[in-house]
Amino acid sequence: MKSIRRKDMKKVLIAAVMLGLGGGAYAADFSELAGVKAAGLKALAAEEGLAVPDALGGSAGVKALILPQPGNPSMQLLSPAYPPLLCQPPAVFINDSGDIFRDEERLGYGAVGYKAGCTPDVAWLNDSGQIYKNDSRIGYDAKEYQVAAWTGDVVWINKSGHIYKNDTSIGYEAKDYKVAAYTGDVAWVTKSGHIYRNDTSIGYSVKSYEIAAMAGDVIWLDRSNFLYKNDNRLGSSIKEFKIASLSGDVAWLDSYGSLYKNGERVASSVTRYSIDAYGKVIWLDSFGHQHVA
Repeated sequence: MKSIRRKDMKKVLIAAVMLGLGGGAYAADFSELAGVKAAGLKALAAEEGLAVPDALGGSAGVKALILPQPGNPSMQLLSPAYPPLLCQPPAVFINDSGDIFRDEERLGYGAVGYKAGCTPDVAWLNDSGQIYKNDSRIGYDAKEYQVAAWTGDVVWINKSGHIYKNDTSIGYEAKDYKVAAYTGDVAWVTKSGHIYRNDTSIGYSVKSYEIAAMAGDVIWLDRSNFLYKNDNRLGSSIKEFKIASLSGDVAWLDSYGSLYKNGERVASSVTRYSIDAYGKVIWLDSFGHQHVA
């Protein structure tokens, strides 16, 4: 492996920060990073020779970074299909009278709170419990809500337990839900333990569940310790599992120490393992040897 020269370290560090380094990284505002703004990172990146293309869809962020390969003056395009990770949320403001603005555009009045992701979309509640997406009312009696960071979809539950995606009902008796930040897919469970992906039932007797942020697949365990990907059973005697957020692949260990990728056994006597966003599984066997699948 070639070592990274000192003069390239700053470039790599900037790229690492801007890419998030985590396949499942959710949209984040850089404003909490010691006052560093996304615009400042972009400017610093430009000074260091990192090309940061303009957003290809409003304020949705960059689609890829072009990074000089360490030790090589040529430019390399990193993951052009990779979803944008540089979040540029809209500027939203509620004044003392309850009027809500996005930039200089007035969206409505009586606002008591809002949520926004990395698109121009804004979800907000008024003092009567009505819920809005931008300047359009999408429902009443909202109890709680989330915004899918990169699609702008608004997922919400009303006081009767009905669950909606924007203004469309996807079910009722909702107890809990999770939203895939990059696809807008919704995983949710009912009070009786049934689990759904959007408006489709995928199982019952759910014990725990996750949703792949960039793939939208729902990975869940039932109370008999069977593991599922959407409605497809992967295996049993589950000890733990990890999800590739971009590909939706699942790496998991059974109680005997065997390692699986989705429904296929890939190794035994595994001491440690990981899976990256693209579905590559890396593990150590009991002799300390590293393997990849």
